[in-house]
Amino acid sequence: MLALNDRAARLWPRSAAALNALARCFHALGRDAEGVEVARAALAVLDEGDNGAQAAAVYLTLVWCLRELRRYKEAIAAAEEGLARMPDAVLAQWASRIEEELVEAEKERC
Repeated sequence: MLALNDRAARLWPRSAAALNALARCFHALGRDAEGVEVARAALAVLDEGDNGAQAAAVYLTLVWCLRELRRYKEAIAAAEEGLARMPDAVLAQWASRIEEELVEAEKERC
């Protein structure tokens, strides 16, 4: 699956859908740092053509990857940016969940 998504992203490097599919593959494989990189590339092309329709999905992928890396503040910021761009119930739920996880992580540090 990774090889197919990598090929699609290389063939259509300005496609938010292709880039997001590759980022989700990386996330599914636990390669979240690579997922963040590719999701950010997908964000960079959202304003091109019909890529805007992928906004919620791309932000959600970025949030998932950042969460797995325990980069909670960045994940929350990404979710808020995505919600400002396009309200999405699933993205809002994940933002709330990650805020709770951030609170728990900060309690553990004390």
